Amino acid sequence: MEMATIDRTKRRRNSEIKKLLKENFGSLFGENEKAGVQMKELISYIEEKNITSMPALKLQRLMHMYDVNNDGLISYKEFVNLMLAERDRFDLEKLTGFERFILEFTATTLPHHKQKEYIEHYTCKPPPLFMIVVSLVEVACFVYYVVVLNSKGCVVDATNGVSLWSPMIYNPHRRYEAWRFLTYVVIHVGYIHLIVNLVFQLFLGIPLEMVHGWWRILLIYGCGSITGSLAHSVADSHSYLAGASGGAYAIASAHIANVIMNWQEMQVDWLKAKPIRFLLSAPVRLAFILLIGGTDTGVAIYNKYMSSSMDHANVGIAAHLGGMATGLLLGIPVLKNIDKKPWETVLFYISLIIYIIMVAFAVIWNAVWPATGQPMHFPKADWTSLVNSTLIPHQCAVPHA
Repeated sequence: MEMATIDRTKRRRNSEIKKLLKENFGSLFGENEKAGVQMKELISYIEEKNITSMPALKLQRLMHMYDVNNDGLISYKEFVNLMLAERDRFDLEKLTGFERFILEFTATTLPHHKQKEYIEHYTCKPPPLFMIVVSLVEVACFVYYVVVLNSKGCVVDATNGVSLWSPMIYNPHRRYEAWRFLTYVVIHVGYIHLIVNLVFQLFLGIPLEMVHGWWRILLIYGCGSITGSLAHSVADSHSYLAGASGGAYAIASAHIANVIMNWQEMQVDWLKAKPIRFLLSAPVRLAFILLIGGTDTGVAIYNKYMSSSMDHANVGIAAHLGGMATGLLLGIPVLKNIDKKPWETVLFYISLIIYIIMVAFAVIWNAVWPATGQPMHFPKADWTSLVNSTLIPHQCAVPHA
């Protein structure tokens, strides 16, 4: 069954290459498909297309091997046979806009030497829909609650506006409604909050999903969201929580896990490579992700604890950190490892054990810590219906992730 699938993929790829060559080189051969064109002319055209780094002399020697009748001319059939047989020497993905887009979109999650192989076998089946669907659900929920809040006279603007009566927001008085530890991700405080999280998770999540598969990203995003709310419940026990930053930060730090597990493959000759190869190398990727994530987290911590503005006090720092820890610890055992080494197997188990201990601690804390309403305890549980509750504050701002 597996061999049949490989054969089908190879035939499909060969058919695509032939079509690609016809579109890009058909005009060069024109009426001379059978007679052929001069090697020098063909070499010049190939160099113009920038699909190989081979010197002209080496390329000419290669063409001589496929010049069946030794007439110094390359017929279109000989040219196609050359390209099919020697495809590893040519970057044929540069000839098509779609494959170039796929390559560039996934470049931050693939080692350089695996990119061509990935392009050849990528079928977009299934398409990377998980992050898109999640984002659409978040947008739909935001629009719904904008309508509801406006009907109640509550203003929704760039940084304010959320329904505290929602059965999905994390409510510290209703921790017994366990689904809230996950569903809070679809609730956002103002449209800036929503837009930032959408950009974060779509631009970082879709490339990971294309390479590692939807179920791995679902696991990381879902666990990051739950761990983020658990961390928030422990560190900021009296505050509401809304927003997808726990899941978004898990996706971001999963990129770090991806780099760690494929470190050697991603930094081969990185100092000697071309600029694009240098920028996509493991050390540069890691530095970039740490810089962006560290800066954002640092600013959030400063705004929450040192800024005089009350608007900044609503940032759920613990949810950010919980999501970040999840992506790093769970990404190592969950994401694909291209070439597993002994030390990576050890790291696999260490990361998984640390994550399980971290989540278990937060769950036990939520189960046994007193709910007396005192500052160091959880707030008292609200067992009344949402409509009749007197514990839900009448305002439009909550701590958001």
